[in-house]
Amino acid sequence: MSSEIKVTNIKHSSSGSNNLVLASDGTTTVSGALTASGLVSLSNGINGVRTNQNANSTAISLTGSYQDVVTTTITPKSANSKLLVLAVFSAYTATTGARLEARIKLTATGHTTSYSDNQEYIGYQYGSDSQIMINIPINYIFTVSNTNIYTITLEGKEDGGTGIANYEDSAGHQISSLQVLEI
Repeated sequence: MSSEIKVTNIKHSSSGSNNLVLASDGTTTVSGALTASGLVSLSNGINGVRTNQNANSTAISLTGSYQDVVTTTITPKSANSKLLVLAVFSAYTATTGARLEARIKLTATGHTTSYSDNQEYIGYQYGSDSQIMINIPINYIFTVSNTNIYTITLEGKEDGGTGIANYEDSAGHQISSLQVLEI
């Protein structure tokens, strides 16, 4: 014998609004925190959205102003989500005392442009050590304000000496990368 309960909303007697909404397309909306004593499986990823990532291997000669190193986009499913950005700024310098900086920029229509904290590398080469290749990880969480397309850009600049993002020579190739997850 099988039983079936057909409802579209579940509401606690002391709640002013529906606590659980079951849509006809199979989606479920929970107002408030979802807790479980066992394993919870998300079939569509974190927060039900895809992640997005990009990498850039094109060499960029850095100047004293911030320049785009790598860019990607994501469209949040919720206007109150957060975006976890995982970036790696790969650069090269051969200048003693060179100072290279990187940051993450977030832009979207209807959203004030946001920046992560600056991350910097100050390079000091010694005698025969004429080249320094660096990989600076930058992790940052941004709060979104709408469900428009967000553009996330890893920016870099040199503040002293010379620097090249995504440097390539016979010894190897550097690649800056950017990954974004809606959480």
